[in-house]
Amino acid sequence: MRVVLFTGKGGVGKTTLAAATAAVLARSGRKVLVVSTDPAHSLGDALEADLAGDPAELEEGLYAAHVDTRALLDGSWGRLREHLRTVLAGAGATRWWPTS
Repeated sequence: MRVVLFTGKGGVGKTTLAAATAAVLARSGRKVLVVSTDPAHSLGDALEADLAGDPAELEEGLYAAHVDTRALLDGSWGRLREHLRTVLAGAGATRWWPTS
């Protein structure tokens, strides 16, 4: 397995290069998963597909997904907050955080 990350400032073409690289690799016979966490959802635009959090096969060997980081945080925030409260209390922090 190989992981390729495309990073850089906004607007430099990360999503376009990731989508093109994934398509070329899939067409060469490899299985490829391309994933974006960009809130702009531009990976779906580049691949001309409606993407969700679960990978979808767009063509043979090419899978794509868009991770909605805000939805993941919203769904996990309550459990994370309770864990942080436990950790802080165990470290001797006095209760300064709100109850809700």
